[in-house]
Amino acid sequence: MGGVISTFLSTDTIRSILSYVGGEAKYIWGLKDNLDELRTQKENLIAKKEGMLNKVKLAEQQQQQPRGRWNFDKL
Repeated sequence: MGGVISTFLSTDTIRSILSYVGGEAKYIWGLKDNLDELRTQKENLIAKKEGMLNKVKLAEQQQQQPRGRWNFDKL
């Protein structure tokens, strides 16, 4: 079987093709790894956003609560 392929393509051509395919496969795997990392970072950013929104909501609620009255007679 190898003899049939080698009669149509030179060794250098086969090496070039395999090198190209290997490079493309490596690139695609790199994209998958990058996508996984981006998804993780997205989840982290969403969690931070929710934490910040909770802090803002709490601060707004605290500002709306009436403060205790000062008794200036005791000062």
